[in-house]
Amino acid sequence: MMRTGFLFVLLLTFKLAQAQVRGVVRSAVDSTLQKSDARAIIERAIALKKENDIRQRLNAFRFKSYQKLTLTAPADSVQAIADTLVRHKLFGKRVRIDSSQIKIRRLLEKQHFFLAEKFSTFEYDGHVMKETINGLRMSGFEEPLYELVGLHFQSFSLYDPTFQLLESRYRSPLSISGMRIYDYELLDTLMIDHRQVFAVRFRDRRSRESGSPDGVLLIDVENFALCGWEVRASGLVIATADVKMQWNADGFWHPVQRSFTVRKGSGRDNIQILGETIRFDASDNRRKLASDHTQLTLVSRYRDFTFNSPIKIRRAGVAIEVHSHALKQSDSVWNQVRGSTLDEKEVATYQANDSLVAARKIDKKLRFGRKIINGYIPLGPVDADIRHLISYNNFEGFRLGIGGVTNSAFSDLLRLDGYTAYGTKDGKWKYHLGSALRLGQFSNTWIGVAYTDDIREIGSTSFATDKRIFKLYDPRPFNITTFYRYEQAKVYLETRILPKTESIWQLSRSFITPLFPYRYVSGTTTFESFTFFSASVAVQWNPFSDFMQTPTGRFETEKRFPKFALQITQTQEGIAGGDFTFTKIDVRAEYEKSFLDGQKTSFLLQGGYALGDVPLTHLYSTSPNHLNRDALLQRITFAGKNSFETMYFNEFFSNRFVSLQFKHQLRALRLFSKVKPVPVFVTRMVWGGLHNRERHLGLDFKTLEDGYFESGVEMNRIFKGFGFSGFYRYGPYQLPRFDQNISLKVSFSLNLGI
Repeated sequence: MMRTGFLFVLLLTFKLAQAQVRGVVRSAVDSTLQKSDARAIIERAIALKKENDIRQRLNAFRFKSYQKLTLTAPADSVQAIADTLVRHKLFGKRVRIDSSQIKIRRLLEKQHFFLAEKFSTFEYDGHVMKETINGLRMSGFEEPLYELVGLHFQSFSLYDPTFQLLESRYRSPLSISGMRIYDYELLDTLMIDHRQVFAVRFRDRRSRESGSPDGVLLIDVENFALCGWEVRASGLVIATADVKMQWNADGFWHPVQRSFTVRKGSGRDNIQILGETIRFDASDNRRKLASDHTQLTLVSRYRDFTFNSPIKIRRAGVAIEVHSHALKQSDSVWNQVRGSTLDEKEVATYQANDSLVAARKIDKKLRFGRKIINGYIPLGPVDADIRHLISYNNFEGFRLGIGGVTNSAFSDLLRLDGYTAYGTKDGKWKYHLGSALRLGQFSNTWIGVAYTDDIREIGSTSFATDKRIFKLYDPRPFNITTFYRYEQAKVYLETRILPKTESIWQLSRSFITPLFPYRYVSGTTTFESFTFFSASVAVQWNPFSDFMQTPTGRFETEKRFPKFALQITQTQEGIAGGDFTFTKIDVRAEYEKSFLDGQKTSFLLQGGYALGDVPLTHLYSTSPNHLNRDALLQRITFAGKNSFETMYFNEFFSNRFVSLQFKHQLRALRLFSKVKPVPVFVTRMVWGGLHNRERHLGLDFKTLEDGYFESGVEMNRIFKGFGFSGFYRYGPYQLPRFDQNISLKVSFSLNLGI
């Protein structure tokens, strides 16, 4: 009997175990089927992008948007913990009270930290998407922070190859490349707008570390269209984007609401915002402060849709346009747009922040900051130009000067500018005076005249559209000794009337005097100085960048590549005393590719051709930056940005050239907590040639028909912005001694986060 009972129990146990195994296997099979089904759904959604992405399906559309940005924290989350020791005891013990946290908690009970609103019209004509802002207000600011308005917090669509959260980009889960890195899981089926929808989760299979994006995609069961999503990236901050969509009777889904939140996380990765890396104390053991609970929330609601009606976008060259009346909308207009009035905390936020900003003159400090970054200090109606304060080169010695330009406080229509400088070594004064009249506000068109008496490096190429950037130091001129003096009178027109371009058109008369032993022979005449009458046009074209037009001007909100520059100069003999006739054509193309893992590759292609009677002063020297000294250590100087580091000054000259520079930047190496060098591999090459070399007397040099090559490694920002680089010269123009081909340089890069 016992034997029979034992066999029964044994058989029952076996059956139960068998059933459990079958259940586990079935569960595993079901899970595999779910994942397989999920990938099939995503593959189908990718294949049907053109039918379901409204930017590809529709010829045009228009809608209105209301957006609210709030920076706040729950008042009850702010703990009153020790900061200030008070003189009393509780149950025989000293009590430390955090008075600052109490003040923050009381403030948050009444208001938010910051509040901003805008309402806009979005238009898409089948090629271009434009936002026209009709209303804009920010708590505390009479003139809004346009940099914040132009910031892209999240991508418009996940149908693009990559998507954006803050300033970090990730591969889209609805892309072929995304399918190689994400795992997909079918979670459930839902009903949205009476249509059945798949809920598919995606996660980065390569890493489960913080910073990897994950989220949920909602896919229409019938047409496999994306009909909503939520994406999150968790690092030191947690960024979450949520998009709700609506079914249209014509057979497509379109967004009706976007929500975006940013709050503190606990990971180790950094996230970029406004060009600066956000860093938090990642320790979980410290006391929780108000900043730990602060959250930025951005909510956009869309309405009044128009689909497939012909649209002609006015001023399509700017992606965002802020109308001048946007800052002056009445409360009744705002209430109508948002569909309700502000609550008590929101009203208090506007009132309190307006008073705070006015009291602390934050507006003025921001204007000061914008000016100082570009090299100016605002002094009432004049912006003092600190770029002229002090510099050094081997010809002038220390160059001391002062300059300035009038601003809008002086006049919106008239601009005056000038500078003066003195060289301590050559003992000469240099100066510039100019004035301009504004002809168009949107196109930023000015017509002006100017006179300059100054010096310039021989063989240098500069585009008139290039802005003179503010630098704490400019290392290349330290070692330059060959300059020429130019006295130039010019009349010019600068404009941005053509979309995504800036151009300068000018006529000038220049008197040139080489400041080194040199003579130029033309025919039977030998010239030691010469006069040019020239007409020129310079154009900078950034066709893939996005621009914002504001009442105060236009600026680039999204810098994209490639970018192109063209400059054509024509001189004519016999007009206004001109000695020579020649034509110069200069071109430049820049390309930069940033990878999702933090690496970056860039190319710079530049060329020039000068045809006719061209003195050495206006030929091409292709930016050399190496000292002609015997000992290697004596040649150590500061590295330039795009200069040839192993090419000696005045070694080569050309009347035609083409150069190519390649750089690949790796991610920063974390050697120590404060030592994080950024390795960059660099290769440069240039080919050139010179017609009528016998016409140039007094300076010995070579030409570049066989091609010049150098490669090296930069270790930038090793410590406090300082770095080190090493380059090697090879190819047809390699020098006999090994050490003559080596260049060691010190570098310095200042990251202002802009």
